[in-house]
Amino acid sequence: MKTCSFTGHRPEGFTFGYDEENPACKALKIVIRSQIYSLYEMGYKRFITGCALGVDIWAGEAVLDLRRLNKDVKLIGAIPFKGQDNGWTEEQKERYAALLNNCDEVVTVCKKFNKGAFYVRDRYMVDNADVVLAVYDSSKGFSGTGYTVRYAMSRDMPVIIIDPETFEVTRRNV
Repeated sequence: MKTCSFTGHRPEGFTFGYDEENPACKALKIVIRSQIYSLYEMGYKRFITGCALGVDIWAGEAVLDLRRLNKDVKLIGAIPFKGQDNGWTEEQKERYAALLNNCDEVVTVCKKFNKGAFYVRDRYMVDNADVVLAVYDSSKGFSGTGYTVRYAMSRDMPVIIIDPETFEVTRRNV
């Protein structure tokens, strides 16, 4: 089954932060959803999200919406360790739990927190996908999203990059 993994910046990496009512956030979510639906039309039926705040959750929720229309869609949650949501607000924890509860499968890549758990999760998502959909601004410096994009490119994997400022979509090997 053709598989797409998601990566993207956390809310604090965007100009709108945690304000999902901001027009820029709404526009970004529309572009993410559009790319997911386009991938589905290209035969991608399985999607992997890292379930982190921001892009991972937004993309996961878009896949759940797609699955309501197309029963052949599968959503896999790849979490770095149990307790990823420690320190999140109650609202964020509830949204995270709802996403996990609606995944077809949840994979926990490390038994407990360690400094490398997020990188293990990111490599798992790339290694188990055929394409990576990234919301990525390369000018942000070092980030987990940048690590994931570079890892996918080092494996010559197709990558779709959405620029979070311009919403321009760049496709590499897709």
